[in-house]
Amino acid sequence: MAITVVDDFESYSTGDLHGGNGGQNWSAAWSGDTLFDVATAGSPNAGTKHISIVPTADAYVDISRTFTAASAGTIFISVKVNRTGGAAGKSLRLDLKIKSGSTLIGRIICRISDAANIIELLDNASFQTLTSSFTNNTYFRVGIEWDDVAQNNKYRANINNGAFSSWYSSVSGASFTTIDTLEISASNQDAGATGTCYFDTVAFQYEYPITSTQTPGVQTLTSSLPSPTIPANIAPAVQTLSFSQPAITVKDVIVWANASKSSASWSNQDKSQL
Repeated sequence: MAITVVDDFESYSTGDLHGGNGGQNWSAAWSGDTLFDVATAGSPNAGTKHISIVPTADAYVDISRTFTAASAGTIFISVKVNRTGGAAGKSLRLDLKIKSGSTLIGRIICRISDAANIIELLDNASFQTLTSSFTNNTYFRVGIEWDDVAQNNKYRANINNGAFSSWYSSVSGASFTTIDTLEISASNQDAGATGTCYFDTVAFQYEYPITSTQTPGVQTLTSSLPSPTIPANIAPAVQTLSFSQPAITVKDVIVWANASKSSASWSNQDKSQL
């Protein structure tokens, strides 16, 4: 069963995300650290609200949400890291994780420091770079896909609707049959960076589908074709045929009179006598 989750956070009041239960097709509310706040400041990627986190420690803070377990699916999340300063080499990080129950299966790390702006995927043994051009304070949209039937115990990712990466083994080689949890984490490496992490519209497809604040409507289609021009009524024409047949001149009419007479007594009479 494919997942169809979506949450754009537009239905929430500003403040703590923990306990928020908006969106569609989730099986539970958001649950986690109170540092994750619904906010309007910071230029949301879509709509007027997004999620803001200001991590102050090296240890990760987390928030998660569950959905109906699926053996295959894709989740897209818009992410932004705004590093405003800090010690050399210290990064501000936002991680996207997919889990099977409590088991970590996939992890995408979005991190910005003064030296590197990277989004990378963690597989069984190493980090795989997805992009090294993760622009500071700019939203990127990350897709995470799994398919345990076609690619057993593997997952992959893409950036901004580009081509998906190769399939990689799950984190620590963990096996799974279904995924049922999305977890988002943030950290401040050695508490040495300053700034804010953000994420926005979580959805099962790259383009934003109908959200919880939209209602189906009736669309009226209007044709752009010009109205036809109907000509004025035309009375049917009556055609008169004229013939130029020459007049017939009767010169002689033989009148057979006295039919009782013999053939010898037939007489011709002038036509004026008729």
